[in-house]
Amino acid sequence: MKRGRVVFSVGQKIDLYSLDGRWHTIVVAHNLTSPSDIALDPTRGLMFIADTTRVLRATMGGTRITNIVQEAVYRATGLTLDIVTKRVYWSDNLL
Repeated sequence: MKRGRVVFSVGQKIDLYSLDGRWHTIVVAHNLTSPSDIALDPTRGLMFIADTTRVLRATMGGTRITNIVQEAVYRATGLTLDIVTKRVYWSDNLL
């Protein structure tokens, strides 16, 4: 499944490739400032994205993008999930 041409700035998107590299699509190509990290919860079909001063949640297909943390974040990075307790962790890089 390839999408038509999408205009975006370099680094402001989430790509998906098959493990053998034969298949590629852009999952998220809008609403991102500077994504730095991603964590997946395959049990719920969700992805979490550290994007500058916010943490986003979306489906693994790139739909239903929601800000889950927008305040008290300087530069979110190092995103990881605890799937058992349903918690999102990240570090706040001040540099």
